[in-house]
Amino acid sequence: MAKGLAANGAAFGDKILILSETRVEWFLCAQAIAKLGGCIVTLFSNLGDEGIVYGINQTEIKLMIVSCDLMPKIRSLITKIPTVQTIVYINPNNLQKDITSSQVNGFPDNIRLQSLQEVERTGTQMSDIQFQTPKPEDEFVIMYTSGTTGTPKAAIATHRQMVDGSANAVLLVVKDVIQESRSHIYIAFLPLAHVLELTIEFFLFYGGVRIGYASPFTLTDSAPGLVKGQKCDIKLLKPTVMTCVPLVLDRIIKEVHDKLNARTPVSVDFFTYIMGYKSKWTQKGYDCHIVNNLVCSKVQQQLGGRLQIMICGGAPLNATTQATIKAALDVILVQGYGATETMGAVFCMDFHDLSYGRVGAPLQGVKVKLIDWD
Repeated sequence: MAKGLAANGAAFGDKILILSETRVEWFLCAQAIAKLGGCIVTLFSNLGDEGIVYGINQTEIKLMIVSCDLMPKIRSLITKIPTVQTIVYINPNNLQKDITSSQVNGFPDNIRLQSLQEVERTGTQMSDIQFQTPKPEDEFVIMYTSGTTGTPKAAIATHRQMVDGSANAVLLVVKDVIQESRSHIYIAFLPLAHVLELTIEFFLFYGGVRIGYASPFTLTDSAPGLVKGQKCDIKLLKPTVMTCVPLVLDRIIKEVHDKLNARTPVSVDFFTYIMGYKSKWTQKGYDCHIVNNLVCSKVQQQLGGRLQIMICGGAPLNATTQATIKAALDVILVQGYGATETMGAVFCMDFHDLSYGRVGAPLQGVKVKLIDWD
């Protein structure tokens, strides 16, 4: 794929935008850009027109990789992004054949269009290329925020920052997962344009953990895009590791409560009491095998039945939500704190931390200064 991008004019140091929902092609394209020595540029796929135009023009994108579903949006903006010369589009549903549809028609003649499959085929037919190795201080990724308080803001991370972040994560956060990588499956559904998902996927991929891709719209039984009678993604994949944001955990609790309410009016109160009882004892280092077998095992089945580890970030996690999820699913649930500018977490709980409502200690190599907001 890297050779195919080079054949389309991409070169060392070029900024290449990926505009797509989370899917395997997104991650493969990111690997190809890194192999090429280019700089990955990310924008959220649900960003407004103004934000997309701003990000593309600021980074002077020449080649961009776009999900087919977003091609009509890019076509409507093409006159406002004059630096764009080549668009590589990702076919829907991972089709292995090229398509011609209204989604990819109607672009000006000066815009080169190619499907990702064509790029891959071109690359396989080329002889080997000796790609230039980037230096530690070279740009690895430019990540744009969602722009909720105005135009999106860019955060630049170098290869050194990415490697340092990987070392921190492997040594202090996901080392247990890496050591048993063959037995783990990670479910990816959060936006890869967010630093949390991007860094976690890179860390686990380098550690040999299998990654399965899902959609928020078909993730659980109550997901809005799920067809009646169809199994949700998480039950099909049966992951052992999952990254989430607090909103996802709140929705899991709500789904459990809704199913309990459908049985008897007192089921939710009983469930809340039992989870509180278990949380009290597990926080002291004990376990509750009877509760696990009679209650938690049934809740676990709603998320595939094999989940062991959950990593939460992106927003503050309520201590009660953390305790309830950890007890109900009988999992390790840790949260951390970081920022796009820090290329991921700077604080994270240890897997053996039994407390709630904390983000853990600073990771290796991190220096922290507390400043009074007043």
